[in-house]
Amino acid sequence: MLKKILIGFVVLIGLLCVGSLFISNTYKIERDIYIKAPASVVFNQINNLKNWSKWNTWLKMDTTMKVTYNNIEAGVGAQYQWTSSNKNVGNGTMQIKKSVQDQLVESELTFEGEGNAVNGFNIQPAGDSVKLTTYFESEVGWNPLHKYLMIMFKGMMIDMTDNGLKAIKELAENMPAQPGFEYNIQQVDITTTIPYLAIRCTSGLDSIGYFIGSSYGLIDAEMKMQKLEMSKTVHPFAIYYKWENNLFEYDVCMPLAAKGKSAGNIVAGEVKTGKYLMTQYFGNYDNSNKAHEAIVNYAKDNSIKISDAPLEFYITDPSVEKDTAKWQTDIYYQIN
Repeated sequence: MLKKILIGFVVLIGLLCVGSLFISNTYKIERDIYIKAPASVVFNQINNLKNWSKWNTWLKMDTTMKVTYNNIEAGVGAQYQWTSSNKNVGNGTMQIKKSVQDQLVESELTFEGEGNAVNGFNIQPAGDSVKLTTYFESEVGWNPLHKYLMIMFKGMMIDMTDNGLKAIKELAENMPAQPGFEYNIQQVDITTTIPYLAIRCTSGLDSIGYFIGSSYGLIDAEMKMQKLEMSKTVHPFAIYYKWENNLFEYDVCMPLAAKGKSAGNIVAGEVKTGKYLMTQYFGNYDNSNKAHEAIVNYAKDNSIKISDAPLEFYITDPSVEKDTAKWQTDIYYQIN
């Protein structure tokens, strides 16, 4: 009798092993939800790791879990590490590997002794709402036991994922409107230095346009003297240093194809490479302060340190486009 039981057990194990060959080595879950809120509000919930504790069901499985963060709170490089005595939670780390403003956040999870996984979020416009899709993917390997365990726990994982999405929906839809969400703020890289010639100006807001126009005329004359050409890929810009009591101090800059030399009150300089927060503003130059405030508030909300000398690139030529509503200004703040 015992022999028959052993034989039956061996046969069962064999059948399970054979059956596992027809189960994918990749474990994947994909779920979605529609949220009636701006994409930027939803994005902030998933791109800022400090917000995950408000909705992530994994972090709520163990109230005694210890979570520590690195010095990057949001975006690429942001990471948290968790330690738990609960065997179903274990220890591990999660780090954001991809982040596209208002569109995508993808993270890599490392489970101590259990391998790696990818957890991502896609945000897509859907009428007056957004569609938030989350996916979780990991390699199970060839171990039959691991494959069957993942099948057994898949239902629980789906429930946890759905509950997390519902929590994000509730948070986003009940969040009061905040200024600056009408601006699409992105983190971008300037990969090559931008040489320029500039003239330092001090003026009131109402005369900035005059000083910019006259400064470009003087710089153009100096460029001809030095046989310099304007950059074909970068638009004219200004760097703002101080603005208080309606008095502004700024450099009017002409981007160059090659380095120039300082001459009198015309100074040669370079825009540094690095990471920047950037947004686009459309309208009369006098009203761009709202776009600046949006970037400053975004940086503050996400604990990002930025330079206090922003750059304004003037994409539209006012002498050609007379409709001020179509004037485009790209605003950059370097991340320190």
